Amino acid sequence: MGNRRGVLLWGAHMALTQGVVSRMVADAAPAEQRATSFGAFFFVSGIAALFASVGAGLLWDRGGPALAFTSAAGVAALAGAMLTLVPSRR
Repeated sequence: MGNRRGVLLWGAHMALTQGVVSRMVADAAPAEQRATSFGAFFFVSGIAALFASVGAGLLWDRGGPALAFTSAAGVAALAGAMLTLVPSRR
């Protein structure tokens, strides 16, 4: 039952965020290069996900799940801290 909840949460996350990300790509791209922009975005996203998965797998193998999850939490905290550097649009 635990795996089903995880899949449901992941699916809900994707449903809530995928449309927003697609809209951001569409708004940022010139109309004549919109399809190319989507292709480039998803290509780069896929490569980043591959590297992240390999890195997490190596951390898990070398130090166990605690190291993998602690490292992920650290990267998330760093990303959150970096958001303070983004200028406001006011």
